[in-house]
Amino acid sequence: MKYKSGDIFLLPSISGKLVVCQVICAFKDRFKKVFSFGVLSVADNEGDVDLADKEFLRFKNSRGMENVIFTSVDNLKNGKWKIVGNISLSPEKEKLKYYRDAGALYFEDEFLEMLEHSRYKEYNVLGVAGYDLVQSYVEQFID
Repeated sequence: MKYKSGDIFLLPSISGKLVVCQVICAFKDRFKKVFSFGVLSVADNEGDVDLADKEFLRFKNSRGMENVIFTSVDNLKNGKWKIVGNISLSPEKEKLKYYRDAGALYFEDEFLEMLEHSRYKEYNVLGVAGYDLVQSYVEQFID
């Protein structure tokens, strides 16, 4: 299944809820086996899904509070995570396409520059989470 920036998809949580997510970066080159996304909301079932554009929810990981998750594309490509719509990314969300990997700053697939260490904290880290870790992140949004 093809996917692109702005796609809204449903991630089934281990607790039985549907986590409504939005694709940020749909990489095509060097990082094509991963993608980044944010969580918009949580629904009890597909009929309750709200496709409204909202700020991404924040979750806690080893680096602190974040709002972007990087993971493998497999569940998105095979349909396990169902795409249900598309909302263009807002200008604020477009900024989340900037990230760092090993000290290098990227915008989507494009290398921009090497960062000074003092600027590291300004950008999200391309730290790929396995599916179990993704589940632990999204469970933080479920009461």
